[in-house]
Amino acid sequence: MGAGEWHERVDHDCLTLLLGGKDSPQARRWAALTAKIPETELTAIAQEEGYKHLADHHRGRC
Repeated sequence: MGAGEWHERVDHDCLTLLLGGKDSPQARRWAALTAKIPETELTAIAQEEGYKHLADHHRGRC
């Protein structure tokens, strides 16, 4: 399952719950990993037809 599919299936609150809360070690690791995704990559994905609804959700978002 790709990142876009994951986000579409599980909203931000559910992901936070699954990671054990906003301040859990898992949530901090997730934040560190997602922070490594280049802004240009997120922008390119957000411009694809199937992901336009996520355009405002990258970087500092979810």
